[in-house]
Amino acid sequence: MRETTGGGLRDERMFSLFQDDRARIWVSGARGVMYLENGRFTPVSAVPGQHVVSMTGDGTGGLWISQGQSLVHRAAEGVVEQIPWASLGHKDFAQSLLSDPLQGGLWLGFGRRGVAYLNEGHVLRSYAAADGLGEGRVNDLRLDRDGTLWAATEGGLSRLKNGRVTTLTRVRMGYRAIRSSG
Repeated sequence: MRETTGGGLRDERMFSLFQDDRARIWVSGARGVMYLENGRFTPVSAVPGQHVVSMTGDGTGGLWISQGQSLVHRAAEGVVEQIPWASLGHKDFAQSLLSDPLQGGLWLGFGRRGVAYLNEGHVLRSYAAADGLGEGRVNDLRLDRDGTLWAATEGGLSRLKNGRVTTLTRVRMGYRAIRSSG
C-alpha cells in the first residue's frame, strides 16, 4: 500500500532521517532538507540539501549534516556554517555522523579513511585501518553508556575505548579480535 501526504513532503526520494530532541523528524531528499512536526513538513531553505548522507543533533538544538560538498552545521538559532571536507583533511565525505554528549563533539565515519573526532571546528583524533579500525567504509557509529565508540565498517565491528581500537571479524568458530592497537 502506498500512502501520500498533503503535509508538504516535497520529494519521494529520501536519503537520510534524524529525530531531534523536540521529537521532530528531519528528512533529506533530492530537493532539500525538511522536518516533520504536527503532521506537516517544513522545508529548511538555509540548509543545503545536495546529496545529504547523514544527519545528527549537536546536543544544543542544532543539526549536523553530511553532504557531498561539506559538513554543515545548523545552530539552534538557525545560523548555518559550512565546513568543506578538505579543511578537515578529507577528499571524501562522512557516511555517518554521531554527536558525542559526553565530550561535546562530533564523530565522523568516512567512506575510505576511517573515523575522526571533531570539536570546535578541529579534528582532534582520527583512526584508520593502520590504527586497527576495520577496513573500508564506516557504515554506522554508536556510543555506549561509558563513551565507548562502536563503528560498523565493511571490514568488521570496531570498538574505540580510551584511545585503543579493537576490531572484531567473523571466523569459522565464532568471533575474535583480529587487530588491536594502543
